[in-house]
Amino acid sequence: MNLLDIYVILIVVVKLIFLYFLIAAAVLKAKLKKDNSSKNIKEYEEKVYYKERVELLFKFLMSVLLIYLFYPRRKIPIPLSREIRILLFAFGIVLILSAKWNDILEKSFILHSFPLS
Repeated sequence: MNLLDIYVILIVVVKLIFLYFLIAAAVLKAKLKKDNSSKNIKEYEEKVYYKERVELLFKFLMSVLLIYLFYPRRKIPIPLSREIRILLFAFGIVLILSAKWNDILEKSFILHSFPLS
């Protein structure tokens, strides 16, 4: 097991931690609709806080992986394993889902130039 494999395992662990906080936040959000106590609000805000931090860590680790894999001066390219391809796919999905689409579409040149209604 080389250093790249260990790094990929680290990224997978971070992603699993992110999924835990994502699910926990969703469960607490549903719980808040029934019981809006300050304890539940605090717990929900804490889960969301950690979810956002772990997501940022995942994006950082994936960015470092991309820099390492696609370094332009490397003579021999690094073959992409199945795990790395899955991580790159997941990274793309996370970036698409976490984009602030309301801000993007609100300031979109195309939507302002060609209104839909």
